[in-house]
Amino acid sequence: MPDAPSIPGASSADVPPTGALKGLRIGISVGASADLDRLGLEETRFRTLLGELARLVVSAGGELAYGGNLGQGGYTHFLVEQLREHAPSSRPLLNTLAWTEHRKLPLSELADQRERFGRYAEIVCLSVDGNPVDPAAGRGEDPVPDSGPETARSALTGMRRHLMRQVDAHLILGGRRGGFLGTLPGLVEEALLALEADLPVYPAAGYGGVTADIAGALGVDGAPEIPGPSDATPPDPRLLDGLRRLRQFTAAPDWTGLRNGLTADENERLAGSRSPGASQTGGQLLSVVVGGVVGIALVLGADVYRKSVQLTEVRLVLPGSEMTFRTNTDMRQAALRMFFQAATRVATRPLDDGSGNLREALTSLKTLFDMYREPLESDGSPPPPTEGDSVHELVLDILNFELAPFLAVWHPRLRAFEEAHPDQDETAWPDNAEFRRSLRELQQNLRPYIIGLGEIAGIRDPERHLRRSAWHTTQHADGVPEQNTPRRSTPT
Repeated sequence: MPDAPSIPGASSADVPPTGALKGLRIGISVGASADLDRLGLEETRFRTLLGELARLVVSAGGELAYGGNLGQGGYTHFLVEQLREHAPSSRPLLNTLAWTEHRKLPLSELADQRERFGRYAEIVCLSVDGNPVDPAAGRGEDPVPDSGPETARSALTGMRRHLMRQVDAHLILGGRRGGFLGTLPGLVEEALLALEADLPVYPAAGYGGVTADIAGALGVDGAPEIPGPSDATPPDPRLLDGLRRLRQFTAAPDWTGLRNGLTADENERLAGSRSPGASQTGGQLLSVVVGGVVGIALVLGADVYRKSVQLTEVRLVLPGSEMTFRTNTDMRQAALRMFFQAATRVATRPLDDGSGNLREALTSLKTLFDMYREPLESDGSPPPPTEGDSVHELVLDILNFELAPFLAVWHPRLRAFEEAHPDQDETAWPDNAEFRRSLRELQQNLRPYIIGLGEIAGIRDPERHLRRSAWHTTQHADGVPEQNTPRRSTPT
């Protein structure tokens, strides 16, 4: 077994071995806690905990995801600094920027930030709906004026939905109860979206903040007793609405607890309870909470190990070829991520005539191309399997035979129109209808590949994620016909 990394604040017996979290990405919802003073704690202790958690996950082979801005002194900068000594060859942190966040930065500053983070973090800029976009599209060097509060709220929700599609589990820590820009307090909304996505959720409430309220709403005991503020400020009605919606989860007939792999005692420990005789000092509280998160790592790491020894054979009949995959955890994780990257994009979602934005559609396809190509070029990509085909061979066919030819034709054609007619709408583009027909052909060609990725990932019915209401029955005359899906063999 590989040696365990050295993590301050946790005993070596508690720290998972190197590689225990390989293939897993842990989402972090974190915000400053207004309760630190009332708990007798300091912001430096709070950040120390966050830094140790980040290093713990990365040292065990996992990755992190965080949705936040790039402001100096913010948590994105802090996490990158913490990872500099522990970062592997690939970027261990995914940072997602909401539409209103990257639009308020000059393009040169955004480029400088991406370069500064280098190999430690991948920065993904998102549309209002939460889809990756080219931040330079449709704007110049100067920041774009604020779009208004409704756009800001929609952009934050879109960013959080995107974040939940990228992670395997979600940790919640601190967070404000008021003064937020979104529809709900950020951590409350992320907790709701994580539960809706059936993700394991871990409220580490020892440092108070809205995480303590989230833990209470979800029926987790152990959150610290927090004295009320001296001014008795009434709670924000949006906070109360979010907590009510969390309690609705616990009132459902099928609710059996957080189902995050931890026992009730472990969740209580994670929520911040003190063991008998433990003092209230920040240092010992750090040990308690880190110990709880170590439990998360051990549970998830053990689950990865159990799955990694279960080999399943999947045979796919694809256009012009038949492929056989002996799937293990690495292959399933890669296929799962690639499946959902495509299943949430225009690569598989209909773009009806007269709707949508063609530039955004092309940008989405280019982003998918880059996402698929990156692991093929990464030094950290797993070696080819000793038996059967590799999922990366399947992806290489998607890139070479489908995405690359489409982008090579249509990107320069649309760019030429945009440059020649900067004041005209896309509807005036003479190739508009032809582009849409070509896009539907691309979707038709991609569909069996994407469903095949879902089969490799072990999704029970991957095609259902590609459907929308009446997808197969009410299409345009030249719409995408129902596809023959790849055939999957009985697992062995």
